[in-house]
Amino acid sequence: SMDLVGCGGNRRGGLKVTHRWQKDEDAFSCSQCQAVFGLFRRKHHCRLCGSIFCSSCRFGASLLDDAMTLNYQSENRRPILKYGYIEPVRVCDNCNVICFRADMLLNAVGQTDLSTVEKICHEGCDVHFSTTMFPPLIIAANRGSLQMIDLLLEYDANP
Repeated sequence: SMDLVGCGGNRRGGLKVTHRWQKDEDAFSCSQCQAVFGLFRRKHHCRLCGSIFCSSCRFGASLLDDAMTLNYQSENRRPILKYGYIEPVRVCDNCNVICFRADMLLNAVGQTDLSTVEKICHEGCDVHFSTTMFPPLIIAANRGSLQMIDLLLEYDANP
């Protein structure tokens, strides 16, 4: 089960926020590889989804197709502004992929690259999630691109 706990204290470069984290006492094995936790296998929370992983899965490289490996961060460290993490913090492989796709989307929106934005959105990128302070729709509006705004709204971006 998940619990609301404080995370992102000042020592991590973040703000004090409330976020859903899996309880330590509820995790007997890694959420990804199912390895059992014990004296030599420690628990690590993903700072985005709150699930608990072993260090091997937490810092491992995700399998991405060749088109997405460029600029991929294998350390799985990302800033998560929505939870107050200004400095990069550790995230699980799945959340690292989510952040990577969100970064690709923001980059394409910033460059007003309609075909790339449509491809990324069509592949299922969450248009609501952003790794920056500004979601894709705000960036498109600031660029004055009505076509981009229409495209993002078509994929349910929040106005």
